Amino acid sequence: MAEISEMIRDYWTERSKTYSDSTLQELYGDNAQNWEDILYGDIDKNQKMKILDIGTGPGMFAVLLGRNPNFEVSAVDSSKGMIEQATQNAQKFGAKVNFQLLDAQQLPFEDDTFDVIVTRNVTWNLPHPKDAYKEWKRVLKKGGKMINFDSNWYSYLFDENLQKYHEEHPDKKLQEALPDGMEARMENIAKTLPLSKERRPAWDVNCLLDLGFSKMAFDYNINDEVYDKEHQEINAYAPMFRIIAVK
Repeated sequence: MAEISEMIRDYWTERSKTYSDSTLQELYGDNAQNWEDILYGDIDKNQKMKILDIGTGPGMFAVLLGRNPNFEVSAVDSSKGMIEQATQNAQKFGAKVNFQLLDAQQLPFEDDTFDVIVTRNVTWNLPHPKDAYKEWKRVLKKGGKMINFDSNWYSYLFDENLQKYHEEHPDKKLQEALPDGMEARMENIAKTLPLSKERRPAWDVNCLLDLGFSKMAFDYNINDEVYDKEHQEINAYAPMFRIIAVK
């Protein structure tokens, strides 16, 4: 799996600039407020907290949370390009964040460090998702929350009905401008990843319960909370879900 991890890092570093451009559109647009409302629905913005953003990418959550003076925010990503973009974006928005180049599946933090862990569009992309969840639980304080937003990205590679929908609706695909060959490159990576073929969030819930999280809540589809109508249609085949797990 070391080779796959390297391929994933290289892919996201190469895509970091265009992905950051897309994230900036969110941060400058109405979607930033949507996400802020969702996050503060589960995180008390008036309490002093240590928060970890795992797989920060260009820093969407890091920026939104790092502007709150009550929060001590750390953000990690395995892609050097993403960390560079996230650092620049945090500076643009005046967010105070400690960015670190780290593997989400192997964290250097001590046990019981963070009050909250947030992550978006990350777990689908991990070679060892159960190991990652175990590690995240380790660094959470007792009673701390892990809030995971993700989707069944690339599940169409293993589902004939979704594959048919994907082929018949070429307009319902990623709108970010990608260099030639990038989409096929990620499809080849996704074929090797364990969660591409799993039914989620059911898999995640079972995994988290098995790891001993004390409480669980989840939503199968929050597209109407986080996307405008155009992007709700684009992402209809793989709606975003939310999992909240308490240690």
